[in-house]
Amino acid sequence: MTNTLPKIRSNNPYVNHSAVGDEKSYAILDISRPSVASAIWSGFRFLLRGREKSFVANRVQAEIFARERFRALLRAPFPGVSDREIADLWAAKLNVSERTVQNWLAMTSSASITDMTIVGATHGIWQTAAIFVGDDKRDEVMARIGR
Repeated sequence: MTNTLPKIRSNNPYVNHSAVGDEKSYAILDISRPSVASAIWSGFRFLLRGREKSFVANRVQAEIFARERFRALLRAPFPGVSDREIADLWAAKLNVSERTVQNWLAMTSSASITDMTIVGATHGIWQTAAIFVGDDKRDEVMARIGR
């Protein structure tokens, strides 16, 4: 695709500057140089620093991990309070049954993303992140929930 533009010289090495009459025609060259996607990928590889590997999630371990962290999120604002009392308090806030919250606390069922969002919003983003991350480093979490 060629566009006719006023006489302006581009510094872009990917643009062809060929004269056509009084105006220059600028056309994007066929890019034999590294593409943008290639440049982004090389930057990503640099950030990984050679740790390129395929990650396959262990769904069972990931679910256990998520349930543990959500339970911690439910308990955080009520230290020293029984699970039954916590279930009563959260059930009213989330408009769910006490039994549902008791199941989350017992880690026998998983909360929906909506419920996680509501609970997280009540804590604020920084405290929620701190509870979900805990003392674990990224590599430790990835090793735990990966195969």
